[in-house]
Amino acid sequence: MKIVLDGLIKEYAGQRIIGIDSFEFRSGKKTVLLGRNGCGKSTLFALIAGSLEADAGRVIRDKGSLALLEQEFPPRLAGATLFDTAADACAHLAGRERELAQYEENFSGLCEVGQMRYAALREAYERDGGYDWRREVRKVLEGLHFCEEDFARGVRSFSGGERRRALLARALLLEPDCLLLDEPSNHLDLEAAAWLERWLAARRKTTLIITHDRRLIDALADEIAELKGGSLERYPAPFAAFREERMQRRAIERKQWKAQQEFIERTEDFIRKNLAGQKTKQAQARRRMLMRVERLKTPERDPHWRLKLARAKQESSELARAENLSVRYQDAVILDSISFAVYRGEKIAVIGANGSGKSTLLKTLLGAGAESTGELYLDPKLAIGYFPQEGGGLDPEKTVLEEIMSDAPLAGEEEMRSMLGGFLFSGDHVHTRVADLSGGEKSRLLLARLFLRQPNLLIMDEVTNHLDLESRILLENALMEYDGSLIFVSHDRAFIDAIATSIWDIRGGRLTRYEGNIRDNEERLYGEKKSGSANKDPEEASRAAPRTPGAKSSLYSRGANKFRMEKIEKEIADLEQELNILQEEMLRPNALRDGRIYAGLKLRHTELSEQLHTRYAEWETICG
Repeated sequence: MKIVLDGLIKEYAGQRIIGIDSFEFRSGKKTVLLGRNGCGKSTLFALIAGSLEADAGRVIRDKGSLALLEQEFPPRLAGATLFDTAADACAHLAGRERELAQYEENFSGLCEVGQMRYAALREAYERDGGYDWRREVRKVLEGLHFCEEDFARGVRSFSGGERRRALLARALLLEPDCLLLDEPSNHLDLEAAAWLERWLAARRKTTLIITHDRRLIDALADEIAELKGGSLERYPAPFAAFREERMQRRAIERKQWKAQQEFIERTEDFIRKNLAGQKTKQAQARRRMLMRVERLKTPERDPHWRLKLARAKQESSELARAENLSVRYQDAVILDSISFAVYRGEKIAVIGANGSGKSTLLKTLLGAGAESTGELYLDPKLAIGYFPQEGGGLDPEKTVLEEIMSDAPLAGEEEMRSMLGGFLFSGDHVHTRVADLSGGEKSRLLLARLFLRQPNLLIMDEVTNHLDLESRILLENALMEYDGSLIFVSHDRAFIDAIATSIWDIRGGRLTRYEGNIRDNEERLYGEKKSGSANKDPEEASRAAPRTPGAKSSLYSRGANKFRMEKIEKEIADLEQELNILQEEMLRPNALRDGRIYAGLKLRHTELSEQLHTRYAEWETICG
């Protein structure tokens, strides 16, 4: 299904959230939608799905079915069981099944027309997978890590995250011509996220995804669309290619804006000096010309908050040790006779299914766990910095400034304001109540508090929740440079792989330690080859491992269509040269003066960029 956005506008309280002149989501492609938190991604999905009305413009869709991963349960499913919720996607098959059963009850009395109707209905039922729909429902629910005991439970008894997974199962089973998924890997443990990745990779219909999961982006995306300033820009995948291309475009935008500003200043200076002199007519002509100049928007600078953890205090080589540690909660054994040691400088990722005891283990290390037995030793020199899940540990009635000042009572207000500015709290924002902060803002405030302390052991529970991609990468870099020790829980596989020096895998109450990160241990953890390479077709593998022309691939060295590759490499070089020339033309005074010339050059630049992206894709396909 192809989706075209034509002059689409949506405003809230006079502020334009969406303002898209024209954009096309291509049929059969998997497009990942990126953008800062709060930029309007979910609003755009609601406009595409038709659950929200635009203020102007339209969404043009090909004929076919469309499904959006819902945020809330439809009222008609509020009292349903888990199985019935997921099976609602197969209601048409269940209806045909009942109709077939009615025919079969009275089959001997059917006339010839009735028998023909029965035969046609049965053929359609078989063609659409009617005999397999229950098995498919079970397969999806089990893939999303629901167990058999959950199937008959009412959804009212589930947690918010479990309900979200139930709605995801229903959306996947609908198998629409266009599927819109808003943060589908939220609330999924690592195994369920890997299963979802495989399911979506096998899908060949139009799929639009909002996600902060870089592994999911690189495994699935045919292209990336960034929502920025209310408009959409198309970029190549994978994520690394997107970031590089975006950086280049932003540099060009800043250069063009700066050149135009300098031209405007020179022209205005000439007008001021000559309006009343001998060159009055020239000055007046330039003033009229300046009034016709289409002003470029001031380039947005991506907000970057600063995070550099203070150097850790010195501690012993062994920070913590457990021997036969067991933890119980309400007569249930959560952790069963586990043993481990934590050494200085280690960065340990704790993984496991939802409810396996990851957060319980962290709280036990903090001395706040449930009833425990066995031995747990903590180095008396430990200074622990704790990041709780879902923004806990903050006083909702305090302001941002009051909350941070409580950690540094002797510091001056100006010093604290300066520090908070590094975490994007500036001006009157520091007087916002904690209760009124968004999830991402609470996360930044908690990280600012850690910034003030000097922990030698950081314990972080789902620290990446509510952080957008750029913020996650910044935090990732800070934690990689941190010279203390770290024990953390995260469902972001790329985040874990960048940081972890070892893995603690919790299953069935037991703890198994693996050296290295998830990629190093995928086969042992999940019985899969590294990076799921066995499950990828060549096209997907090429997307996940980008190369540049000139790098010889294994297929190239074995003689894979050498002449076609050389032809495409020449076309790539010619396109890159033409783009460089075009960029210079866009900076010339006549283009900056005349909006029509500039618009034509910009359109040509976009066309050439898309041609270049296509040639790169062809080159990678040949390389294998």
